[in-house]
Amino acid sequence: MNNIVITVPPQAKGKDILKILSQTTSGRVIVMDQEPVGIISTRDLVNRYSKGENIYELRAEDFMTKEITTANPENNINEVLRLMLHKGIGSVLVMEGGIISGIFTERDLIKAMAKTEFSGIVDSIMTSKVITIPPHSSLMEAAKLMTKHSIRRLPIIDKHNLVGILTASDIVKSLAKGIEGVEAIKAGTKNPWFVKRLDPIYKVIRFMNEKRIGCVPVVEDNLVGIVRET
Repeated sequence: MNNIVITVPPQAKGKDILKILSQTTSGRVIVMDQEPVGIISTRDLVNRYSKGENIYELRAEDFMTKEITTANPENNINEVLRLMLHKGIGSVLVMEGGIISGIFTERDLIKAMAKTEFSGIVDSIMTSKVITIPPHSSLMEAAKLMTKHSIRRLPIIDKHNLVGILTASDIVKSLAKGIEGVEAIKAGTKNPWFVKRLDPIYKVIRFMNEKRIGCVPVVEDNLVGIVRET
C-alpha cells in the first residue's frame, strides 16, 4: 500500500483539488470530516466536467463518492483484489483502529506483480473493444466519452494509426493549469509505447511499473486492444 494519503475537508474548492490530483501518484484524495466521509478520483472530476459544470467552484462534498471501501493492513492482497473487482473500484482505503494507514490502488498491485515471475500472453488479458478519439478532439468531447463508457483512457487514432493516449489524469492536469481549449493530442502522451498480442504479460507489467502508467496499447499494424491495470 501507499502510506501517503492526501486528505481535504468537505468544503475544499474544486480548483484546489484539481491541483492536488494533478500531482498525487494515487490519483485520489480522501475527504475528511473528523473521519473519512468520501473519496475523490480523477474520474469523479472528469465526470462532473463532462456535464458542463464549473468544477473550479464546486466543493469536495459536491462530487465525492460517499461510499468508501476499506481494508485492514493485514488483509491478504487476493482478498482485497476480489473485493475491488466485485465493486468495480480501483482503490481501497487501508484503516486500522479507525485511523488511516494508507491506500491500496491498482498501481500498487502492478508494483507488487512486477517483482514476480508468471506465464501468460497479452492476448489472453487485453480488452479488444477499445473506445478511441481523433487527435483534434476537445477535452470536453474526451470527458464525455470517458463518462459515457466509464473509462479513464482514450487511445488517439489518426487515419487508423495510434498517435497518442489521453487519460483522465491528463484532463485533470490541463484543467489544473486552467487550460480547457487544448486538443486531445496536445494534452495526452504522443507516440506511446505499445506491445504485441504474443508478448508476455510480465513484460507489460514491468514496463507499466517502470513508467508509472496505467495502460498499454496492443498494436498489430492497427490498434487491436489495450491492457489496463484492471
